[in-house]
Amino acid sequence: MPIKTKAKVFHAFIKDVVRDRELRPALDLLVYIVSEKLERDSLKFYMTSEEVVRNLGISRDTYYRWLRALIKKGYITRIATNYYALNP
Repeated sequence: MPIKTKAKVFHAFIKDVVRDRELRPALDLLVYIVSEKLERDSLKFYMTSEEVVRNLGISRDTYYRWLRALIKKGYITRIATNYYALNP
């Protein structure tokens, strides 16, 4: 994904997430997804709990809590097992 597009997506998500107190803890996961996981020229991404737990230094419970919050609020859609899409 081009840097300008990533920046626009990142800005839109961060702006909304920061305003939503329930989602503030999930901000680390969202930043990780936008900066590290997005496929080239796409808003889709693949990630596993093991990878995120290791890279962010969080517990598996924390990962799933943050992921559920982002899905519940509509920021992420699950496409298949470990495969997701951002919803700008």
